[in-house]
Order: sequence, then C-alpha cells, then structure tokens
Amino acid sequence: MNTRLNPRLGLGLAAVALCAIVFFASCGSKETTEPQVLVVLTPDSTGVDLCGIFDIAAEVENAEDTRIDWYVNDILGGNDSLGTISQTNPAVYRAPSTVPHPADVAVRAVPEADPTQEAFCVITFKSTSVARLYVNASIGSDETGTGCPGKPFKTITRALAVADSGMTIQVAPGLYDVANGEHFPIQLRSGISLVGENWETTIIRAGSLEVPIAVGLGRSHCALRKFTLEKEETLGDEFTTFVSTGPYNSDGLVDSIRVHQRANWSVMHIQGAHNTTVQNCYFVVEDGLHNSHGFQVVFGALGTVIRNCTVRGFGNGLFFNTDVDPLMEGCTLEDNSRGAWLCCGGAGSNPNPDFGGGARGSAGDNIIRNNLACGITNSGSSTVYAKYNTWTDDPPVAGHDYCDEGTGSIIVQ
Repeated sequence: MNTRLNPRLGLGLAAVALCAIVFFASCGSKETTEPQVLVVLTPDSTGVDLCGIFDIAAEVENAEDTRIDWYVNDILGGNDSLGTISQTNPAVYRAPSTVPHPADVAVRAVPEADPTQEAFCVITFKSTSVARLYVNASIGSDETGTGCPGKPFKTITRALAVADSGMTIQVAPGLYDVANGEHFPIQLRSGISLVGENWETTIIRAGSLEVPIAVGLGRSHCALRKFTLEKEETLGDEFTTFVSTGPYNSDGLVDSIRVHQRANWSVMHIQGAHNTTVQNCYFVVEDGLHNSHGFQVVFGALGTVIRNCTVRGFGNGLFFNTDVDPLMEGCTLEDNSRGAWLCCGGAGSNPNPDFGGGARGSAGDNIIRNNLACGITNSGSSTVYAKYNTWTDDPPVAGHDYCDEGTGSIIVQ
C-alpha cells in the first residue's frame, strides 16, 4: 500500500520548523552582558599641604551596592607615611607630616560591587615641610603622633626634636611639666615659634633649677607666645629665671606671657641679644616681698623693645646694666621697690633706655607710679628721656618719681 503525504500536513510541519527557528533566534537576541560597574571620583587630582586635609567623593554607577573601600596606594585606609583615609563616602584624606619616599601617592576607590574596578586621585604635596606642628598634653602621643592636627605630639620636647626652622609649634590648652614628659630647659632653635592657645589655659611648669625657656642661644628669629610660666613650688627662691634670651641671639620675640611667681634673678633675662621684642606680658606677684627683678636687660643687649607690659611687685620692675638701649612704651610699672633702675655707676655701666621722647623713638605712654623707693633711678652718667608718661605725682617729683643718683639726669617734661 502506498502512503502519501497530505499536502496540508506537510505545510504544517514546515510551519512548525519555521516557528522553531524563529523561536530560537528570538531567544538568542536576549543574551546580553550586564553593564560594567563604574566608579567616578571628585576630584581626580589635587594638591595638599603636608598635614593637610581634604574631602574626596566616589560615585558608583551600574550597581545597587554603592559601598567603597578606600586605599592609599595599595594599603587599605593608608598609613602615617602615605596619609590616611576614612572609610566613608565622601571620605577624608589626612596628609602625612613628611613627604613620602617615593613621593607618588594615589587615593584609590574600589567598589565592593566589583573589586576589579577602581578610580584613583593623584596626590601632590605643595611643600616639602609642614608649616605647623601640633602638641596636645591630653590626647597626643610622642610614640604614635605625627604632629598633624589629628595626631598631635604629647610634649613640646618631642615637637622641638623634629621641628625645622620656619615652623610654628602650636600647643593646645593643658599643663606641660615633667609629669607630662617635658624635659627642661626648653630650647628654641632658629626660626621656631612656640605658641600656646592663650595664657589662661596653656601652662608650662618648670621642674628644675635650670632656666625653663631659652628663646635662642646664638639663634635668630625665635618666638615664645601665649603661655603662663610657672615653677614647681619645691624650687623656692633658688629658681633662677623663667625666660632667657641670648647671648648672640637676634630678633627674638616674647609675646603675651604671664608669670605670677618670682625667681631669684628675674622673670626675663636678656643678655647680649640684639633686637629682642617683648610685648603684652604680665609679670605680677602679690606676696609683697619686693625682691628680684621683672626684667634684666644687661651686657650688650642692644635694640631691645619692651612694649605694653605690666610689671608689679618686684624689687626692680626693670633692671638695666652696661651699654643697653631699650625702648620702653605703653608699660605699667607699679608697686615695685623701684619701677626701673639704671645700674650701677662707673664708666663701664652706662645704660641709656628711652622711656619717651628719646633717641629710640619711644612714644612714652608708660604708667610709672606707686613704686616704694623711686619710679626711675638713674645711677649712671647718661641723660635719660622719660617724657609723655603718667607718674604718681602730677607733675612728677624729683626724688620720688625720678631719682638722679649718678652724674646723669632724667628728662621727664
């Protein structure tokens, strides 16, 4: 029996075959690759100061998971040598205190959705040294601190050990003494400024008989600012002086220093230094003993300026010896035994301070009053100018407000 193919059935099978072909072709067109995860940084390059801080943000595209792992070079979170970065977005990068070796540093953002992808920001350092180091007795560390704002040193001693000329050491409020790890004397080298928050809250307390602060010794352009200086009570009157500048120091600055204890010699000793400026200081003791000096300016200390300072309760508010030529203006000298003493007679001792209207150009405006023995005593041979000042008496009285004990004179009007 012959079997014949039904023409209609044959068309039907062909149609099925055609549909199958079309179906598979249609399925093949839906096989697409997932979009690649992308990460974009803002900014993508930056310059930063050493110890500086900047923010950097990452945007993750084509992924629901937008979390980022931050690296500095190949180190997650970075380190003290390369700088550190927070694991937040935006992230905070904190630069190191010294330029890394090699100096090439990149902040890298790696998306957790696809760790094979990344974006990076090139870091360049604007300078080769920091302008400022930070010290904080409460939260700092001399072992792990870098001197940057977020990782301060604990002691002034440590900061001075690493500071270079031109740097400022910024000291947070606190007590800086032997118990905190300080070593005395604190010696400022050339070009270094030691600056406290203010004298109300930032205190240096000496624990030895040595001079606690030396503002340069054969150095130049040192500065000490905004501290209260104290001594341990056990040191008593054997303690010598609080601040010394010179010899062979030049262009030193002492500004906004408070002292409320006396020393055996003086609060501040300026010897053989050139062009020291002392301003806005407050040397006041209340025990009524009237011994020692507020200032000693002696032995070749030329060009000294003492401005807007208060000295009260000393044997001599100011003590001058040899050929010194300080300029005095805007100061208050009261309740001392002598407001100022120009020591001590003889050809080798002839100080010539300018209290107003003299050769140094002082504007005067000093308050010189209520000093027990005399306001200004001149025991030398110089003609000393002290015009435009306020005295105990008006007009000032010889032998009370001003006293000529040598061969010189004092011009008060």
